Amino acid sequence: MGIEPRLLSTYDTASVAETNTGTKKDKYVSPFVLKRAISEGIVGAESNTNKVSSISISSTDVQYPTAKLVYDQLAAKQATLVSDTNIKTVNSATLLGSGDVAVQAIITGAATTIDTENLTVSRALVSDGSGKVAVSDVTATELGYVDGVNSAIQPQLDLKAGITAVTGALQLPVGTTAQRPVTPTTGMIRDNTAIGLLEWYDGTEWNSIREEQFIGISYDTSTETMTRIGVNSTTAIGTMLPKNSPVLRNIERVLLSDAGVELNQISWTDKTKDIYGATVDRSGASGQVMTRLPKVYFSSSVVGTVYTLKFSEYELPGFSVWPGFENYSKMYMGAYEASLASTKWASAADPVGGTIFPQTNKTSSEQDAYAVARGSGWMQENLPISTLFRTICLIAWVLTILGNGLVQVQRVRV
Repeated sequence: MGIEPRLLSTYDTASVAETNTGTKKDKYVSPFVLKRAISEGIVGAESNTNKVSSISISSTDVQYPTAKLVYDQLAAKQATLVSDTNIKTVNSATLLGSGDVAVQAIITGAATTIDTENLTVSRALVSDGSGKVAVSDVTATELGYVDGVNSAIQPQLDLKAGITAVTGALQLPVGTTAQRPVTPTTGMIRDNTAIGLLEWYDGTEWNSIREEQFIGISYDTSTETMTRIGVNSTTAIGTMLPKNSPVLRNIERVLLSDAGVELNQISWTDKTKDIYGATVDRSGASGQVMTRLPKVYFSSSVVGTVYTLKFSEYELPGFSVWPGFENYSKMYMGAYEASLASTKWASAADPVGGTIFPQTNKTSSEQDAYAVARGSGWMQENLPISTLFRTICLIAWVLTILGNGLVQVQRVRV
């Protein structure tokens, strides 16, 4: 006969008696045993106050064996994790959930220029035009040069005189008389552009180091002799002073437009050429041929029988501006006697549309009208300017018409 199939269990099961005692610990309680224990009132006799909800750490295995077993296992577990409560976040991102935590990999802000690279050694750090960290051209050695400086450097440097080179020249302060230091100290030295001289302060007043920035003559009526004074005073009488002499150095022949603009400068030694050697149009079509006279200061005195006259481009002590130059830095006088070109006075060697011969049959009103017709600022030659030009010529050559005999005059058209 065959064998009837049966189920076999290898569980170490607990009996009904063991269900209500500690001896059933770690044993499997079968549904049958549990049902029997409940029917016999062994398990079902527990009150509501003895349910799992009232189990505490002080409860015993004997009182509530099954629930105590569950409680012990739950008590060993960590509380539920709550982001930013009992677990921290990363850059405000929670660590809970699946997947990777998003961590920012790119540096932003000023440090983006130095996130991976090393900096140039021994250099100062600066912020560039974009507000980023950058390496300066200034080295640590150069920074060391200003170590210990406790005040602004530039004002201190401004008080020092500069030099163009070790073997060059000392650069002195330059300015006008009005720009002298308000509180000078003894020994100060400067270049006074108003008088064209170097000057120094002696503790009481300013003194010019060189007073001879002028040309001049003295005439002794008792001996009827003329003597040069000032710069180039050793130049022989009757010989023109060097062109680089004061006042003379700024007298030039130029082509002047009707608007008063210098168009070309004529050579001092060859009136047909400009200073570059090119032929000059002296017909008046390219401008009037004029002589530029700089603003001049003068000094005159009489001591006994000696009369003295000095000219300078600067307002030296005791000098006054020549009449007519009070409001002008220069004036122009015709290099030729005026000739009529149409309805305007011209200063030209061969005026276009006119004649080179001076006009002498015109009234004063007509002559003034011809001059004004040339443009704004044009006028008839006046006595102060005419006198200045002739006096400068006298000083430049020191020629006299005094004495016996005839004066030989050579008519020269310039």
